[in-house]
Amino acid sequence: MILSEEDSDLIWRAIVAAGAGHSARAAELTAKLTLQNTDLFSVISGVAEFGARAVCALNCDSNVPAPPGGPWTIDHIRPHVTAEAPDPALDFAEQFLAAHCAGDEPVAEGLYVAMRCLGDRHAVRSLAHLMYLVAEATKTAMAHHMAAGGRPA
Repeated sequence: MILSEEDSDLIWRAIVAAGAGHSARAAELTAKLTLQNTDLFSVISGVAEFGARAVCALNCDSNVPAPPGGPWTIDHIRPHVTAEAPDPALDFAEQFLAAHCAGDEPVAEGLYVAMRCLGDRHAVRSLAHLMYLVAEATKTAMAHHMAAGGRPA
């Protein structure tokens, strides 16, 4: 299923709210998004796509130097969160985001299936973690563009 323009807009608004620290607004938008969609995989992929776009914009901005070792990847700009205890929802979000941004859809799909086996509560937490990671990655990408004297592509 392909997300509608309205759904993509809801995702972007939720990411912006999460990045600005407005967790209640981000939760409200995410709830609206999930309530009107039966295809959670498309929603989660849509969120991860904004992370992929942030990476692409960095690689396309000639004012932003590439990091040591090659082109920008999501691992260069996403936060590296250390949970006090094992957190399968955070693990899913990190791994799904990396797989999606690398274009590894079979791995992303496998991660999604495994995540869904853990129930709805786990799916909601996984989506929340993914929103946070993408919001922070986008803020970091913007900071690199601005530090290079440019503006986001």
